[in-house]
Amino acid sequence: MERYLKKLSLAVCIMVALATMLGLQPKVAWAADTNSWTPNGGCNEPLYPDGGPEIVCCDQIGNAEVLIIEDDYPWGYCTKLCNYIYNDSNFPVYGGAVEEAASQLGKSFCRVSSQYFTTMSLTELLKYKIIVIPSDQPSTYYTRISSKIGVLKAAVERGIQLIVHLTEGPDNRGNINGQQILPGTPHGDNAGYYAFGLGHGLNSIRIDLPDSCYVDGETNALLSGWDFSAHGYFSDDPSDLPAGTEIILTANDTGYKGYPVMIHYKLGSGQVLATTMTVEYAFADFEGRRINETLLTNELMCAQLKKECCCCEEKLDILLAAIAEVKREVSNIEITVNDISTKTADISNIKTTVNSINTTVNNIQTTTNTTQTTVNNIQTNTSNIQAKVNDISAQTSNIDDLQAAVTAIEAKLDKHHWPLWEWNPPNLPWRRQNQK
Repeated sequence: MERYLKKLSLAVCIMVALATMLGLQPKVAWAADTNSWTPNGGCNEPLYPDGGPEIVCCDQIGNAEVLIIEDDYPWGYCTKLCNYIYNDSNFPVYGGAVEEAASQLGKSFCRVSSQYFTTMSLTELLKYKIIVIPSDQPSTYYTRISSKIGVLKAAVERGIQLIVHLTEGPDNRGNINGQQILPGTPHGDNAGYYAFGLGHGLNSIRIDLPDSCYVDGETNALLSGWDFSAHGYFSDDPSDLPAGTEIILTANDTGYKGYPVMIHYKLGSGQVLATTMTVEYAFADFEGRRINETLLTNELMCAQLKKECCCCEEKLDILLAAIAEVKREVSNIEITVNDISTKTADISNIKTTVNSINTTVNNIQTTTNTTQTTVNNIQTNTSNIQAKVNDISAQTSNIDDLQAAVTAIEAKLDKHHWPLWEWNPPNLPWRRQNQK
């Protein structure tokens, strides 16, 4: 998912950049200012012979997108970009591979010598978006770049996109080893600490970061077999590379597999692309053919996108991090919901149990009420029985009284020897039969 989002973000950035370019007049033609010197012999003569003037060739210095610091054409390749009318004479204006690639992309650029670069201030450098250090330059060139590494580093930290081709070649006999060329390394901006075997040919290249815009449209096959594709390699020890370095390309030659040949890292608000690939050689139109012109144009286009999109990849990473955080929160919510569902089920079970208990209590209450009614009935019956018992007791008392009265009468009769059954009061019609 993240891979597709990054590609989508890059596509949006490309569309924005293209729209911006369509709204501008393409600066395909560029010309020397009044102080510049153009080689009469074209590509066969050095751009700026030792002791020659400090040259500036561009539309208008300080008003271009790309600053190319170049003393000689890499591998002696150049092309005539346009004719500039000066003093009523046609002067051919030549450019190397980087200049031609910039022209193809419609980018305005300035080309200055290393000698002129040493006079430029940080303020002047910050007028550009991209600074390019091409391949195959003389040793004096690298010495001058090294002398200004502090200013170059400060420019990158403030947003400049720096492209460095750490590729020595036989044509201009330059030597990089030990020179401070790359800013922001763990070893004091010194390329010599982690760029090795410069000049050693590598011919088998592998893409390690296929999502990078720097290798858009490339394959391992298209990047290999240039005779040679790379001159040297970087350290494969991460501690030798700047923190957060992306390894874009590595060597695949026997004995050198996994050694980086193209790296990318961030430095402050800017970024650095460094490579030992022979980029300009592949771009050059040698013998009527070009080995690979995509890699160089990718470098310029991708650097522009990273500048104009204002670190869109960083913002995408932040967005992806935010999405991941939202996903975690949603997951937590789902866990909470599931927990609530479980607790709801428990509550439902508890409610069922409570209802069952209530039913039992109601049944007990009904039974209790029935029992109470029975008790009340028993109490009523007991009261009735007690009343009858009391009535019987009263009647028994009367019988006892009557019995006592009878006993008393009998006693009196016995005293007069009148049996009760013979008793005949005077004046009654009958008397005891033996009475005389």
